[in-house]
Amino acid sequence: MSGMVPSMTRQLQTLLLLVCLTVSPPALAGDPCPISFVFFDLKAPPWLDHAQLLDALESKDSWVGISFVSGKDGVRVRRVSNDSPAARAGLLVKDVITAAGGKTVRSHDVLADLFRKAAPGTRMKLDVLRAGTKRSLNLTMGAQDPVVGALIDHASKQECARVRRANLTAEQVTSIQKALFSKARRFRCKDAHRALRGLKYGGRDTLEGGDLVVVRGSKRLLVTNPGWRTTCLKTADFDGARLTDKAIARLFRKVTGAFVADRHANP
Repeated sequence: MSGMVPSMTRQLQTLLLLVCLTVSPPALAGDPCPISFVFFDLKAPPWLDHAQLLDALESKDSWVGISFVSGKDGVRVRRVSNDSPAARAGLLVKDVITAAGGKTVRSHDVLADLFRKAAPGTRMKLDVLRAGTKRSLNLTMGAQDPVVGALIDHASKQECARVRRANLTAEQVTSIQKALFSKARRFRCKDAHRALRGLKYGGRDTLEGGDLVVVRGSKRLLVTNPGWRTTCLKTADFDGARLTDKAIARLFRKVTGAFVADRHANP
């Protein structure tokens, strides 16, 4: 019996090795996470008044222009968008917001809820700690396209998603708009995603992957994921009571579905 133990041990080791070789490939497969989504709000083309278009909508959405996380003493600012209400108020990265509108804030959710409930144009006093020094800043809530805001909010809730908003220079916006509109000033809904794929605009080489470009017209809204999918919507179908979570989820899935599926298939 004693002479059989090494042989059985070798057989067991061989069996375990075969099992490991069989299981290893899936375990070592690439992970698609995180999936990055970058939103570019081109607002309205130059021949339309963007502010007037938003004012005519039943749905109103405020915009601050910062990303933030819960901190020890309040809510810490992680990013401030250029030319945003937050930037104009003087907020800086690493500032800690301890109160907004006279209400103490200790968590990300509380501050987000205060911002969400404030209508565009609302003035809000912010109490801030900057390098340990207390400051007071006056923030005036800006207005953003409600569909853009809803898409960003929905994208942020997706599994392993990393979401941010990006800015473009005036020259970059002009070059991209040329690819989005025909000479008749109509949206190029049919092939806008192809027109933008590979278009160089500075800062980064191209618009691609999880980039989403949104442009509002007088009656339609263009949403494109360069290289993947473009859709044009009737603005009336995404305003007021029709601007629902389900409608936004369908829109997001329609525009980004092919890109997300590709990331999972080819991480």
